[in-house]
Amino acid sequence: MKLDRRAAITSIAGGYPEGGMAAHTASKAALISPVRSINTQENEHGVLATAISPALIATDLSAWTNLPTEAMIAVEDIVKVVGLLLSVSPRTSLPHDTINRVRAGPYGA
Repeated sequence: MKLDRRAAITSIAGGYPEGGMAAHTASKAALISPVRSINTQENEHGVLATAISPALIATDLSAWTNLPTEAMIAVEDIVKVVGLLLSVSPRTSLPHDTINRVRAGPYGA
């Protein structure tokens, strides 16, 4: 059976809400749930999904934070995580991966 892996880029806010971001938090949490359902319902058909929930990524969308780029996650690191996801054996499931910034605290974006 051919394995079909899917990745959904969500946000750490989907599991650890930040103040003043209710719509963002709800939309990201709403993406994590179907990923879990796909794994439950479709794994017997060779379909596995992963929700990748990074903290702040160094893109224009994070400019509002006024954090220096060096304090955010590099886009290249997210690309590497997706590459890892695609390279693991069919015996391995990675349903949800939260990626945090160094020194951001356990739940800080």
